[in-house]
Amino acid sequence: MFQPDEAVIAAVSGGPDSVCMLRVLDELSSTLALRLVVGHVDHVTRDGESHRDAAFVEHLAGSMGLECHIETVDVAGCKPGGVSFEVAARRARYEVLASMARSTGSATVAVGHTVNDQAETMLMRLVAGTGRRGLAGMRPVRPLGDVKLVRPLIDVKRAEILRYLESCKVSFQIDRTNLDRRYTRNKIRLDLIPTLQKEYNPNVVDALCRAAKVLQEEEEYLSACARETAARVVVNEDASAIVMSRPAYAAVSAVLRRRLLIDLVRNVSEGTARPTMESIESADRLCMDGRAGSGTAICKEVEVAVEYDRLLVRKTRSGSSEPQPASVVEVPVPGCAVVQELGIEVETSLFQRTQSIEELVARCGPERQLFDADKAQGDLHIGTPLPGDHFYPLGLGGRKKLSDYFTDEKVPRDKRRRTALLLSGDDIMWVVGGAMDDRFKLTDATRTVLEVRCGSIG
Repeated sequence: MFQPDEAVIAAVSGGPDSVCMLRVLDELSSTLALRLVVGHVDHVTRDGESHRDAAFVEHLAGSMGLECHIETVDVAGCKPGGVSFEVAARRARYEVLASMARSTGSATVAVGHTVNDQAETMLMRLVAGTGRRGLAGMRPVRPLGDVKLVRPLIDVKRAEILRYLESCKVSFQIDRTNLDRRYTRNKIRLDLIPTLQKEYNPNVVDALCRAAKVLQEEEEYLSACARETAARVVVNEDASAIVMSRPAYAAVSAVLRRRLLIDLVRNVSEGTARPTMESIESADRLCMDGRAGSGTAICKEVEVAVEYDRLLVRKTRSGSSEPQPASVVEVPVPGCAVVQELGIEVETSLFQRTQSIEELVARCGPERQLFDADKAQGDLHIGTPLPGDHFYPLGLGGRKKLSDYFTDEKVPRDKRRRTALLLSGDDIMWVVGGAMDDRFKLTDATRTVLEVRCGSIG
């Protein structure tokens, strides 16, 4: 948990667990070569009582000759809608503690969670419907942004802590909200665990914590397996989405599929998302059996979308974040044009036909197309699809909606709005990278050939 000559933020609420942790770390500070800094976050609660806790912590740190930092956060006044006070307070507390660590040059934040807290957490998550990862409970050591969070008392029972504080004649604060049964954790601690101890297993707390340790070890193994799976399944990753191969995903066992989704959700949300097992299973069913174009929210921050042979895990989109069509850009003939919005460069040239149609067609590809120059009426432009667009795909023998063409060609929906179109007036000559329009093809009567090349900028 600790490295020699390390500065450590000891998060002290004023309650017995954190006061005990501070005392023990202070006793060990010489042996472990630690520089202790006390950190406290006042959530502005309990009609002013939280201010008394802050004053108590400040006095305690002063009596021990320790540096103390206290931050006040009005959680009730700034928490987002739909988020419980407990969740908002926990997030705010960890954010402030991480900030304290950075500002004091500390690499570690120590908190006072105990065996009892671990058992309560497991039961809370079990009731909520979590999976293996959630049931593994709180880790003794985990990342907290760019610092480290440690739990030195995670193997210590609360009864041991109270005996220690009594033997040392050390005072502490009592948070009366810990007796409020409106909060799930309090009901579990005050009602459920005593019932389990009385009716089923007097050592249920120990049993739950043993299970948590086993699950944590298994989670480490599954994490390694999930990383190996991601290397095979993920085909692209950028700031907007993580893209998986759907066939490769389908070949993975259900256990690793679920674990992979959990990891990807955490990556996309930068660790803030907490998906339920129900939402992960729903997303997995969609990935396996959903139709192209379907999607679902895994949690508030992240969604999964199905696009033919691709699966996208991305931040939940709002209407304002949808990519907008690029403006129409004129293409000189001959000449060159750059379309910054699409990241492409278009070059045109003219030459007299001296080869057979077959020889010329053989030169065409996704980035080069040849047209009968005399059939292109009006100026040439590069644009993007608009509702109602249609053209006459080469060889089809009739008109087709551009949207139907995209569907038949399995073009992902997130790429359609940014597909470049070569236009002659209002007519589509070429879906760049795909089909050209039959009306502009080379024939035996063609005399002048228009060559168009399109490539990425840079």
